[in-house]
Amino acid sequence: MNRKSFTPHKGFCIKMNASIKKLQLVAMIALVIACKSPKDNLRWSTHAKNVAETLPARDSVLILAGIAESAVYGYSPKMPIKLGVKSLNVSQGHPEQYLKSITGPRGESVVYRRLKSCCFFRTINSDPAYQNVGVLEMYEVSVNGDKKSRVLYLNFFDEGKIYAPQGFLPKVTSK
Repeated sequence: MNRKSFTPHKGFCIKMNASIKKLQLVAMIALVIACKSPKDNLRWSTHAKNVAETLPARDSVLILAGIAESAVYGYSPKMPIKLGVKSLNVSQGHPEQYLKSITGPRGESVVYRRLKSCCFFRTINSDPAYQNVGVLEMYEVSVNGDKKSRVLYLNFFDEGKIYAPQGFLPKVTSK
């Protein structure tokens, strides 16, 4: 039995090497795109460091600065309610404390539930271990007895003046 050994044409090896190099290039580009940091797609960033130690409160109710002038305050991820202080451990309890500090338009109590975290953003007030990325908390809020609910966006990373969103009032506390 006579076996002939297969000897490829010289041009075949060159074409194979070029094809492998193209495949390697495509794989490298795909890897770079897949490894792109999610913070590269973030919409806004906060560069101001928090200075407040805690939020002003009386009788465990936050003291709000009134009702927001902007109709989108609290209702939009672009204009969330900012509840941050220096210590992230302290500010993580602020969403519920804030929601207990607002009432319906006639002083009615509100009912709320946390929906989810959303909307990544850059902030100097996040832990550097998380690459200075924060998230907003979404809460569904309704006036007790009302079927209509609204979604509020809360930011416990960054500080700012705190208002009741339009359609709600700050809870009155004893002095």
